[in-house]
Amino acid sequence: MDGSKLCYIYFILSQAIWGVLPAFWLLLRQLPPLYTLASRIVWASVFCFFLIIQKKLLPDLKGVRQERWQWPYIAGACIFITLNWGSYIYATTQGFILQASLAYFINPIVLVFFGGLLFHERLRPIQKLSVVVAGAGLVLAFCLYGVVP
Repeated sequence: MDGSKLCYIYFILSQAIWGVLPAFWLLLRQLPPLYTLASRIVWASVFCFFLIIQKKLLPDLKGVRQERWQWPYIAGACIFITLNWGSYIYATTQGFILQASLAYFINPIVLVFFGGLLFHERLRPIQKLSVVVAGAGLVLAFCLYGVVP
């Protein structure tokens, strides 16, 4: 199978997994959310380690150790992804699935906003249009649901 067809399969699988993920967290609602979060961190780390080894990226990773100026950014990313995962796990296990999904939908829009504000990134017209359409969809979801997540 060529690479382009494989990409479509990966896309469909990722969307299916993403759609089923809240149901998976609901199956784990008897466990403390912190335990579920810790398990996710450990297993994601194991998976990423094997992926780094398989892709032969270990020399690149060793280079980061020497560039200390990157450490605060890496630590910040770790903190934010932990908060992101933790809040999503907590929200879904407490029955706030729709609110958590809307909050996840907000995330890319917020990231684009901060990218422009902090890093002075410029969007092309089609990118601006996509942000406006996503924002309109978000406002519509808020209006239909009646609550901001």
